Amino acid sequence: MQANLYADETGSQITFADGLQTITVGDDLLPLKLVGFDRSTPGQRFLVVFSAALTSRDGKKPPFFSGSTLSAQLGVPGLFFSDPTLAMDDRLRLAFYAGNERVPDLPRHIASVIDAVADHYGLNPILLGGSGGGFASMNVGQHCVCKPSIFVWNPQTKISLYNLKAVNRYVEAAFPTRRSELDGTKEAASRLLNSAGVNESLWSWSGAGRTIYLQNQPDWHTKIHMEPMLQSVSAKPAGPYAFHNQDLDLGFFVGNWGEGHSQPPRAMIAEVIDALLVGKSVPEILEDLSANFDRYKTTVSAEGKSHLTDFSVCAWRNAGSVTAVIVPPENGPNHGLEFAFYLKQGSEVVEKRMYTKSNVIQFNLAVEGATQVTGFVKDRLGNKLSKSVRTVHNS
Repeated sequence: MQANLYADETGSQITFADGLQTITVGDDLLPLKLVGFDRSTPGQRFLVVFSAALTSRDGKKPPFFSGSTLSAQLGVPGLFFSDPTLAMDDRLRLAFYAGNERVPDLPRHIASVIDAVADHYGLNPILLGGSGGGFASMNVGQHCVCKPSIFVWNPQTKISLYNLKAVNRYVEAAFPTRRSELDGTKEAASRLLNSAGVNESLWSWSGAGRTIYLQNQPDWHTKIHMEPMLQSVSAKPAGPYAFHNQDLDLGFFVGNWGEGHSQPPRAMIAEVIDALLVGKSVPEILEDLSANFDRYKTTVSAEGKSHLTDFSVCAWRNAGSVTAVIVPPENGPNHGLEFAFYLKQGSEVVEKRMYTKSNVIQFNLAVEGATQVTGFVKDRLGNKLSKSVRTVHNS
């Protein structure tokens, strides 16, 4: 088989043949692996999978690749990279493919490799990954000339806002000659990365091709990473669970599929990949997700505030009890809401009923004099609205 060579702007050489190879990028070495390209046909799509944090090193040495099993299952070629920064410290488990002092512009070099492979074989890439691999997918993708499709879930969108211990370990390993500039704070890590020429934030993301961003709402990444991203790209609601920026061809879908940093269900990941493989648009994919994964829906807003609109509270008193009902807005996104109630007499709270999914409550108390009920509505982001009404006596 003939090995065709491509020289990028740094003089790196890429061998266009299946197998493992290592190329020079900056002053570092980048391990990469091509799988299934020898049998590919022009116009086909291929996967580029970026690794999240390694669960453990267990004394293992790089290279570390992720995604070859997935590409084999789907029957599509795969291009895989091992983050060269992982070779700089045996304890390091995550480096975001963001760069190090030997190659601070690593994402641009990786993008050049993807462009070269796409151009040589006449194929269209799909970049994907979760968490730190999601950051890498979007960060690298914006530098690709070939405008790849991108699929990420629960990604970091600013490195210095991730787990501080993991961030400092990455920066210390990646920039050993500048460790004295670190003081254990995220601000110091951010300053070092930016002064070194490492892009640590996606908040000024310039876009790529079709991009799907999934976020598990209970994950702390929702508030710290997704909400600033929504605001920075001015994404607009595309339903109560989805957002879209047409100019960037970027769609967000927010769901609730487990505790914390849980990745989406396999069926959801498979659906998005299949949709990208067959060429569906971002709005079509968001619509399919809303229709097919209703049980994972939640409510969130593009501004990081509640989608909740005005609602009504009704309360009436019978002998020995007070009944209250919260009536959600007729046309509002009411899925996933929870309700709470306070019964007050004057300024005193007589009884509280904390948040449940029921919008009806009965206080079994015999109270005299004027009373009022305060109703609370909360969405799954923890955003709340409240309203108070006087109780009406039913004779």
